[in-house]
Amino acid sequence: MDARLLQKRYDIVLAEAQFLRGRVRHLELELGALRPAAYKADVKIDLLNRANEKLEIENRQLTQKLDDLSKDLLLQNASLAAKSAALPSFVKANVPDRKKRSRGRRKGHAASHRPMPEQIDLHQTIGLGKDSTGVYCCPRCATQLSDVQNHQRLVEDLAEPKVVVTAYHTVSRRSTRSGSNNTSRS
Repeated sequence: MDARLLQKRYDIVLAEAQFLRGRVRHLELELGALRPAAYKADVKIDLLNRANEKLEIENRQLTQKLDDLSKDLLLQNASLAAKSAALPSFVKANVPDRKKRSRGRRKGHAASHRPMPEQIDLHQTIGLGKDSTGVYCCPRCATQLSDVQNHQRLVEDLAEPKVVVTAYHTVSRRSTRSGSNNTSRS
């Protein structure tokens, strides 16, 4: 090989070595700057690992305590069930709900009503709205009503000195609006 070629290669290797030395210095400085942060992270990781171990131990203890309490509760429920199975003679046993009986007397028997009062002290008429043509109208939708019937309802209020009987004269109505099957009474 030629001396010039060797010199050229030597210069290339020398330049590369200088570049790598500079790169190493730069990385050493960067590592020096990152060492405190890495130390802090290691300390924090160590503290978190210790706290995690404590919490795992506490979790195991609480799980065991929960299991023990659950077993105790099951045993108590079983003993209460055994005690409640033998009820005293004066306690009425729970029975399933019976079918509800229909109200009133049986079919074919005469009706039994409260006697009508001898006198009515007050008469009050509860009105129903009418439209511009004088026909009763629904208070909600303002349509004309059909099948208007008068009713009387007696209410006996017990006053201090005497009984006051009030007769409320009301009207039932049916709206003629299509699709509505509303019957209401006042």
